[in-house]
Amino acid sequence: MSGGSTVGCVARSLAARGELTVVTNGLDTAAFLMARQLVQVVVTGGTAREMDFHMNGR
Repeated sequence: MSGGSTVGCVARSLAARGELTVVTNGLDTAAFLMARQLVQVVVTGGTAREMDFHMNGR
């Protein structure tokens, strides 16, 4: 999952299901999901971009 408002809506829906592992490059998405105890969050590596809070890298 990336970041953004549409993905945020999907993340909220998925968080309600619980016991998930979500891989994202969106720091905002990761922060939201990390607050949910039943969701494991994996954030991709890279450099954080200020303009959209996404990780970008090689």
